[in-house]
Amino acid sequence: MLFRSPGGTLTNNEADLTISGGVISWASPGDSGSGSGTFDPQTGEVMGTGTALNAYGQTLQTQVAGQAATNSTGIQFTGTWADQGTFSDGSSNMGSGTWIVQQSPGQLLVTSQPTTSVIAGQTFEVDIEALDSLGNLNTDFNGAITIAIANNAGNGQLGGTLTVNAVAGVAKFTDLTLSTPGAGYTLAATGQHVNNVTTGTFDVDDQLVVTVQPPESVPINKAFDVQVSAENASGAVDSAFNGPLTISLGNNPTSGTLGGTLTVDAHNGVADFSDLMLDTAGKGYTLQADGTGALEATTDAFDVTDFELQIATEPDPSHVLLSYHVDATNLSDPITLDIYRTSTPDSTDASDLLATTAISNPQNLTQGDHQIQLSLNGATLSIDPTREYVDVVADPDSSGQASDAAQETYFQKFVLGVATHGFELNGQAPAWLSQLTADMEYAGYNQAIAFNWALASLKPWSGVTVSEGSLMATQIKSVADSLVAQDGVAPGSVVDLHLIGHSRGSVVISQAMLDLVSTKDSALVGSFKEMTFLDPHPANSSDQFLSAAKTKSGRIEQTAYNLFVTRTNDPAVVIPSNVNQVEVFYQQNPVSVFPASSGESTLNLWGDVRDITNRSNATVRYTLLNNAILQDGSRIGHLEVPLYYLQNVAINFGAPTAALPGSPSVSSALTPLPTAASRSRANPPELTASGQDVLGTLGHVAESLDGGSDTVTDAWLGAQLLNPYELTVGAPLDSEAIDWAGLAAAVAILNSPV
Repeated sequence: MLFRSPGGTLTNNEADLTISGGVISWASPGDSGSGSGTFDPQTGEVMGTGTALNAYGQTLQTQVAGQAATNSTGIQFTGTWADQGTFSDGSSNMGSGTWIVQQSPGQLLVTSQPTTSVIAGQTFEVDIEALDSLGNLNTDFNGAITIAIANNAGNGQLGGTLTVNAVAGVAKFTDLTLSTPGAGYTLAATGQHVNNVTTGTFDVDDQLVVTVQPPESVPINKAFDVQVSAENASGAVDSAFNGPLTISLGNNPTSGTLGGTLTVDAHNGVADFSDLMLDTAGKGYTLQADGTGALEATTDAFDVTDFELQIATEPDPSHVLLSYHVDATNLSDPITLDIYRTSTPDSTDASDLLATTAISNPQNLTQGDHQIQLSLNGATLSIDPTREYVDVVADPDSSGQASDAAQETYFQKFVLGVATHGFELNGQAPAWLSQLTADMEYAGYNQAIAFNWALASLKPWSGVTVSEGSLMATQIKSVADSLVAQDGVAPGSVVDLHLIGHSRGSVVISQAMLDLVSTKDSALVGSFKEMTFLDPHPANSSDQFLSAAKTKSGRIEQTAYNLFVTRTNDPAVVIPSNVNQVEVFYQQNPVSVFPASSGESTLNLWGDVRDITNRSNATVRYTLLNNAILQDGSRIGHLEVPLYYLQNVAINFGAPTAALPGSPSVSSALTPLPTAASRSRANPPELTASGQDVLGTLGHVAESLDGGSDTVTDAWLGAQLLNPYELTVGAPLDSEAIDWAGLAAAVAILNSPV
């Protein structure tokens, strides 16, 4: 090798030395020497071997080992070298020293610059590559590279990961941030054995944010508002920003023109564009706000419409009443409308489509407010808790969806159930009542009222059922109003009604519905109304539909019944004009079909269906239960009709009425009354305790004269119905409170032959 003496110097020209990546090689023409080795740019370590000729032409083996460092002229190696050979005199030549290689160090290169404008506080990326002396990517370079602010234009703080180990010569700084706006920032990257590099200049700006978006739908030529704020790195409004901001069209789907004040000075970081307007209908407009020292912001997409749907409601179950506004001077095309009955307000499944119609009359397409009644083409908005929304979609797309939010509206159909009982001897509501209303709510009714008038039902006074019906109507209106007044309920929403009444309760629901005929309550005026009568039986002298045993106890109960109904004189059952669906479940079984243990073995009231007055257009659906049975196999009398309804009909609330078990007769016409049936005397069980009162006396008298026992219920009925005041069983009676004339009539019956 050419290193002939300690301290020898090798230059690039002299030795043709090259360094490429991690490889070092040389060729020295002076002594026909050559060699190669490795150079680690991270540690500076050099290792190499080669050959050279000595002065006698002998080939010598050479070794080089040392350390390198950069200086102003190139790479300086300090180490040892040796010629592994001998001269003619047998001596060897070894030594150590320092030599200089005129080789330029590697270079850093910015391959991904910061964007020309960076948002304060938001991350940005800078990528750096390490190159070898020939300008190629040095894939062996895995050293650390550090980045820092070079020109701090805004006195900001550089954040993120600031030192990164290169991978195959590449270092990526992916999470850099700058805290403070400023114009003309630069960053510098440094590393060992490589020259530094500086990024291009860039600005750090506030971020513009649209804090008040345009409405989803904007009428043409109608002013709307957009507000834009300049926010700093922490996301707070930069109150120091007071520069001008300009707003312009971004996406312009129908070549519209943006009007209003388009350049506004920000005040404490906020610019308010309060009088913007667009002159052409279209879908998908956007606006862009921009300004010096702040990055632009784009609004959400919005539509400009030439008409919008406002409110839909139900004037009656066969129509939808639609309010809408035309913004254009005149619409040239009809408005197509799809009407859906859905489980959610935005569903437009084809299976839920009720009707398709159109607004085509030119008078209904002129500029201004309009209201039109839309036919459902034979469909009816009946009670359906599973689909409580009616959705109206204008000019739907191929999937049935409204192409614009302003061209769709809906209303909700709540369902309110009300059930009530009839005459209740013990002054308490029957257990089936609460179960029935629970079933209503389980089926999806929004609310169900168990209307309890048990104490009032005992009073043999005229007008009780009328006043109770009025109370029921008041309660219905109160609950209906509270349902539609809930937060988020669409305007125009209505409350459907389902009223169920048993026995005299049929009169109560009839009177309640009559009170609602004239209501102006928007929740109830046009809603669907259903009435269910369970063995309807007004307490009046003209209604003598019953079966009584031809026994003295049967006769006294019938006499007591006659006295009671004469005093109460309930009005007949009426189906008012506002009712849309009616069902009547009734029985007319003779007492002879009931076992002796049943109170109905002496007196069984019948469903009084022939005196029902139908003022509505609804077809009454009658179901005769004479041959039906309960789940325990027992026959159905007046008191069991609600139980049959509970077991067989209420379980299907919310679904189409299925065929009823027990093979009852179902039709829209009345079944003729049965002919006189055999009424053989039953053998009721022994009376159990009554006390020293008229009730007990009357029961025991009836028992002794009739040749058998009567039920407690029968005796109580016979006595209480004679008294125009409320009586407590077993309590002493005020003699002045007793209807002695009625009692005398009853005693006369007891003393007469059967």
